[in-house]
Amino acid sequence: MNEGSLLQHIEEDTTTDTISIGTAAWHCWLEQHHSFTFETPRTTFTARKEQRPGGWYWYAYRRIRGKLHSTYLGKSADLTLERLKSTADVFE
Repeated sequence: MNEGSLLQHIEEDTTTDTISIGTAAWHCWLEQHHSFTFETPRTTFTARKEQRPGGWYWYAYRRIRGKLHSTYLGKSADLTLERLKSTADVFE
C-alpha cells in the first residue's frame, strides 16, 4: 500500500493494478484476501483478516524490539485510509 492506494502485483506478468482505498474495488479486494502490508514513511504493519465469533475481523500486527504487538482494525467496511494511518501512528 502506498499513499492511499493498494498496489497489487500480478504474478503472471509485470503489471501492477492500483486500487484506491475506500472505493468499491478496495472493499471487493478485502473480501477476497486475508492479509496485506500497510506502509508509511515511518512504519509498516501487517493486517490480517481472522475469523472470530460473529464474523471476520481485521487485526494489525507489528514486531517492535522482538515483541509482537497487535491492535484491532475492525470489519472490512471499517478499513479506511484514516483508520490505517491512525493504526500506523500507534505502532510508531
